[in-house]
Amino acid sequence: MIQEMRDSLFKGKYSAQVLIFIMIFAIAGVSFTGFIALFKQSKEHSVGHIGSRYILRHDLEIRIDEYHRLVAYFEQQFGSFAKAFLSMQGLQDPTTFVLQRLKSETVLADIYDNSSLTISSDYITQKLHDTNFLFSSLGSFVPPYVVDNLGGINQKALAQHLLRHGITIEMFDGIVSNVLKKDFATKLLRDSFYDPTYDNGRNQCIAEKAKKTFVVGRLRFSDYLERENSAKAPSIEVLKQFYAQENQTHKKYWTDEKRRGIVWTFSADMYDRKISDTAIAKYYQDHKKEYTLKPERVYIRRIVVANEALAQKLHSELRSQQNLFADFARKHSIISKEASKGGEFGFIELVADTKALAPDQKLRQEKASSLYKDGAISDVYKTAAGFEIIGRIKKEFAILKPLESVKEAIAKEIRQKTFAKIFMQEAREASRKSPEDFAKFVERQHAKQEVVTDKRLNELSKAGVRKALDNGTIIELVSLEQARAIPFEQVQSQVTNDYHVQNAQKQFEADSKSLRLNIEKTSQFPKESTFGFTTESISIQSPLDWQSSTMKLLPIDRMKRMIHPSKIIFTTPSVEGKNEKDSLFIQLTKCTFSDEKVCENAEKTKENSKNALTIDQFMENIIVSFMRNVTMEIDPIILAQLLK
Repeated sequence: MIQEMRDSLFKGKYSAQVLIFIMIFAIAGVSFTGFIALFKQSKEHSVGHIGSRYILRHDLEIRIDEYHRLVAYFEQQFGSFAKAFLSMQGLQDPTTFVLQRLKSETVLADIYDNSSLTISSDYITQKLHDTNFLFSSLGSFVPPYVVDNLGGINQKALAQHLLRHGITIEMFDGIVSNVLKKDFATKLLRDSFYDPTYDNGRNQCIAEKAKKTFVVGRLRFSDYLERENSAKAPSIEVLKQFYAQENQTHKKYWTDEKRRGIVWTFSADMYDRKISDTAIAKYYQDHKKEYTLKPERVYIRRIVVANEALAQKLHSELRSQQNLFADFARKHSIISKEASKGGEFGFIELVADTKALAPDQKLRQEKASSLYKDGAISDVYKTAAGFEIIGRIKKEFAILKPLESVKEAIAKEIRQKTFAKIFMQEAREASRKSPEDFAKFVERQHAKQEVVTDKRLNELSKAGVRKALDNGTIIELVSLEQARAIPFEQVQSQVTNDYHVQNAQKQFEADSKSLRLNIEKTSQFPKESTFGFTTESISIQSPLDWQSSTMKLLPIDRMKRMIHPSKIIFTTPSVEGKNEKDSLFIQLTKCTFSDEKVCENAEKTKENSKNALTIDQFMENIIVSFMRNVTMEIDPIILAQLLK
């Protein structure tokens, strides 16, 4: 049936063209009936061309038939909503569907012709005895009755079936080969797709379940500090020089600045300000929407269609014959529940705050609020449901809360807004008054008083000064004690200790750096005598071992992530936020599993975590980019005849 091919499934190295073919072919969803037509094209029978390939009348017939089957499927699944779904998918125009389909298949055919893929005859034979493959991938060409009791194909029955459909055995061979290449290419693509969630899952599994052995080298800061403290004590002159340098650079031996003050807090509720009834009534009139008991609403009917041209046509007729709205809704609207009632939608509340509304709801409210009288209709506008026209049936005006029921709330609101405007002016004036007059102002306005020592007082430079802030407070600095240097004699013991710590730290950091450079160069730990360097072996046989007391001062998270023996990590001078100053040098010497399948679930994560939508979109973009560079010319008269 098929010419002899090499036994290897694929031969040669994969070229860039092959990879692109794989990516496009895996998601294009192209029916191989298109390839049948491509195998038998000729110039004299063509109705046009796409690129360098001629298109036959049969090609158009196949695509048109496919479009009709697609529409029938949508109608069966979605009923009256089918047109809306087709429109949302961009499939409402059969001409566009047919031409785009042919163009994409031509691009695929060109890429395939330039690829180096070949399928072995043994592999094809094997797949032709796989009934799952036959009916899932070749169901359009291999009906159930041509499969014998052993699961193979009855050659005679197949030949008769293909003949009735105008397909030769040679064409069928090509179809089978292409289907197999598509399936293999799809798997190859998915396996080559990098998914970081897989690596993360596997690494997490290793971190938690692997048995590991480490060698931990340690350089202890405490040893350096002990040696420094045991050395000859520094002279008073050396310590005073150290004291002066630290004070000049860091003010290390200084007292803190001390401030004490008072903060008076004023509020609108306690602020003595009368609100007149006239002001309340005016505020009520100016802010009616804020005191609505029942909002203004409009009762509407609507027509929703999938086609904009139809919507514009209906709108044009309704402008002169508004009484036909209900009839048009029953006949044309794709929202069946509303159509049966003449398009009655119900009430739309004309709320002031539209932030919580969905975009379509917000647009519909805008259209409804613009309808100036009963019977008025809107223009055509687009929503997720389709193209809409709404008409006003009646309007109910808002019902407001009685003024008396909201009087106190309005007075409080006015008081708050007034307070924000006048407080700063009155507070600044009061701050400049004598202590006695200021005390009367504070008492009259019922301000709360608090003694503070925090940074709010930093804005004031001397005691007795007051300042009004726009957050409704007045602050006063009562006392200020400036920061000053502490005499050397009072901190001599601390200076001595700091001097030793600093010297020990310098030597410790120098030796840590030297050790690290040597280990990075040789990938080996030095002898334990070097700089007082020590090592110990740590064995992790179960997750519980990570919790043992010996692990507390180690970078456990980093050690869990180590999976390559001989890998060395360094931590200096602190570990995981702890106040430890030892330098650590950690080497993984062994990493094993008691069961090779311990991370099998992590392997499965690779397939389960694929983001198919991302891959499909990526490959769809590739085929679209190819199509932009392909010229197309199809006889419009023949296409129009076939579409009738």
